[in-house]
Amino acid sequence: MYNYGIRGIVYDWFKSYISNRLHYAAMQHFTSDNAAVTCGVSQGSVLRPVLFLIYTNDVGKAIPEEKVKLFSDDTNLFLFDKDSKSLGIKATKCLTKISQWFIANKLTLIHLSKICYMVFHQHRN
Repeated sequence: MYNYGIRGIVYDWFKSYISNRLHYAAMQHFTSDNAAVTCGVSQGSVLRPVLFLIYTNDVGKAIPEEKVKLFSDDTNLFLFDKDSKSLGIKATKCLTKISQWFIANKLTLIHLSKICYMVFHQHRN
């Protein structure tokens, strides 16, 4: 947030909100010991969606030469090429860079089955 210009009291408030947090698991009459939360925002927090969007806003910088569009928690990558083999190579390189960005930012691609692609081509007569 500091990199986006959030400073002063507001920055301090957000920092205190996400720092020094503990969590535990509970099931029926049993609870675990407290453990420190080292990253992330509490499940169910009203700030979670906004903080997630701020956190992931720069994913496009992982591949600045391509078009990345973000909506909610979806990431869309738009690639263009005249040759399908070149397009496949470009897609592999881009997905590798995005994957590295995810790892560096402590995120994971949980639903790999949701990853899909569409190929459009120009109809020639």
